Amino acid sequence: MDEDELNGTILADRYRIDCLIGAGAMGRVYRAEHVHMRKWVALKILHARLTKLPDMVLRFEQEAQAASQIEHPHVAAATDFGKLADGSVYLVLEYVEGTPLSTLIQGGPLEVRRVLDIAHQVASVLEVAHARGIVHRDLKPDNLLLLNDQPADFVKVLDFGIAKLPPSADESDKPLTLAGMVYGTPEYMAPEQALAQDVDGRADIYALGVVMFEMLTGRRPYVGPTPGLLGQQLSKPLPKMSEVAAVHVPAAIEDLVFEMLATDPKKRPETIHVVSARLAELELALAEGRLIVGKSRSSSRPVTKGTATARTSAASRKASRTPAKRGLISRISRATLLAVIFGALGVGLAIVAVRVLKKDDPSAVSALELEAPPPVVDIPEEQPEIEEKIIEAKQKGLDALLALAAQFPAEGMVQAELSLELAKAKKYQEALTAANSALALDPKLNEHPKIAGALFRAAQSPQVRAASFRLLQGPMGAAGASIIYDLATTEGVNVRVKTEAQQLLGRADLRAIAPAPLLLLLDLDAANSCEEYRALVERVAVVGDKRAMPQLESLREVTGCGPKDQGDCYPCLRDDDALPEAITKIKQRATLDGDPLESK
Repeated sequence: MDEDELNGTILADRYRIDCLIGAGAMGRVYRAEHVHMRKWVALKILHARLTKLPDMVLRFEQEAQAASQIEHPHVAAATDFGKLADGSVYLVLEYVEGTPLSTLIQGGPLEVRRVLDIAHQVASVLEVAHARGIVHRDLKPDNLLLLNDQPADFVKVLDFGIAKLPPSADESDKPLTLAGMVYGTPEYMAPEQALAQDVDGRADIYALGVVMFEMLTGRRPYVGPTPGLLGQQLSKPLPKMSEVAAVHVPAAIEDLVFEMLATDPKKRPETIHVVSARLAELELALAEGRLIVGKSRSSSRPVTKGTATARTSAASRKASRTPAKRGLISRISRATLLAVIFGALGVGLAIVAVRVLKKDDPSAVSALELEAPPPVVDIPEEQPEIEEKIIEAKQKGLDALLALAAQFPAEGMVQAELSLELAKAKKYQEALTAANSALALDPKLNEHPKIAGALFRAAQSPQVRAASFRLLQGPMGAAGASIIYDLATTEGVNVRVKTEAQQLLGRADLRAIAPAPLLLLLDLDAANSCEEYRALVERVAVVGDKRAMPQLESLREVTGCGPKDQGDCYPCLRDDDALPEAITKIKQRATLDGDPLESK
């Protein structure tokens, strides 16, 4: 069927074709409207001649299976799959408008901050995919779309058409790809994939490494005719980024990319989770000024403790400081946590010692010293007076609380209090560091209301939004899920933040950690019928909190349906006293400890 003949037609009784938006060797992609839901979708139709090739149809089915199994805000979800009357196979995907990353790269190297942000979004998708046994196998800039309607980079990962899926429970199923066949794009293939060997998630790690190299330099590590690419991978060393472009990439970032691009998959990071954690660490370091961009490789590489060079360098720096600067460092050191424990972000037990030199002048440049191995922090057995000291410091102001944090670097309670005070002062990067440190020192502080308030505020800052959401989904546990709900429902929260929070609430992994009161709220939001509400009211009486009150009050209304909206929408709730009793129970129940709404 010709594309002009399809425009305006309705396929499968529900998709009205609007226009052609893409075409390729396998088929065409149209923008279409779901006539019943009034919603735009992307409709992919396999070329009719290819429907006679079972492997091509299986690839279509595979894309549908992979995309439908990965519930993630950065994946274009598959919503439907079927056959048309003429035998053509179609796949319906979420419709998104954006710019391919490949187009962006054509303009030259990207800022390091953008590279880390984009790579981390992609890694978060791969984490979910790999956890489900799905390997993308065709990760490349053309398959990474940056949405047009977002104020900052928001990635959608596309095209799971050649993804490797986990084995079916039915062992008689035909494999979706044949052994010995090579699938993917050569420029981004891991060597083992190009050799038609069996691959796992480390092939995606390699591809993401190529994408990162390209974002940072404007070109891929290996270029030339396709047949020679594998030979280069196997025989030529990776070129340094400064050799292929006029860029200065921090050593820590270049090192990570080079590890991801190791020819031997065993020498790459073991899992995408490790990569994601390293990216989170780098993003946080960059946001806090601990990762210097634009310096030479030697100036940004951590100094090895114990060498004569390191001791001499440190001694010379110390000797060169004026008395005024020494006093400044003493004062600022009280404002800086010397042990930032990235374990709270899932990075492991990496401890980075940081000393930041700042002037009161906002244009001053931060200096960074990194030493390894990390120092050991002695944790006192008891600090019975710490609560009194916190109260006293808060009365004196932020500087006093910062000084207290420097005096007691192993006290998580101090860091928790500090996190909110820093967030109130709009020092969101420092607030995130304090919250992260508090959780590392005492994971039980995830329920501390001050950390909740700090993260609620920090998540609305573009500079640390991504890192905040990762903290909420990780070490904050059930409390983090509740804060995400608050971000999704509180008036005045930025639209993009609300949207991301709402998408996260629909994910199964977040529901798995959500506390019972939050699960109840989510179910109340999803309920449609009187019978569904009736069943939920009984749960309200047991686990509901005050956040359920608006929903319950609306259920008490006896008008709003039928002729002139005068009918009762929920008559089944009038049969007994379950609803008023549930409301009474909530009113009698003490306000939950750690309610983030009280700390914002």
